[in-house]
Amino acid sequence: MVGATVVGLRAGELIATIALAMTNATGLRGIADTVHPYPTFGESLRKAADTYNPTRLSKRVKRVLGWLLETADKPGLVGRMRCL
Repeated sequence: MVGATVVGLRAGELIATIALAMTNATGLRGIADTVHPYPTFGESLRKAADTYNPTRLSKRVKRVLGWLLETADKPGLVGRMRCL
């Protein structure tokens, strides 16, 4: 492997594997044979935060979000939302 370019939301999670492969002159077969853990540490933190955050919504916010979800498919909502 000569080099690599990584672009995307989770590019940082790929950099370590690519850097290791480049340092040790390992090709794609070596990367394919490597056991990769799942979920990653970063993803486990995101899932924990996602689990915790819904419990933090106030009653008013829950009511407003509930209203938005209920009326999302009704005609004319887009016009009303633009006025807000």
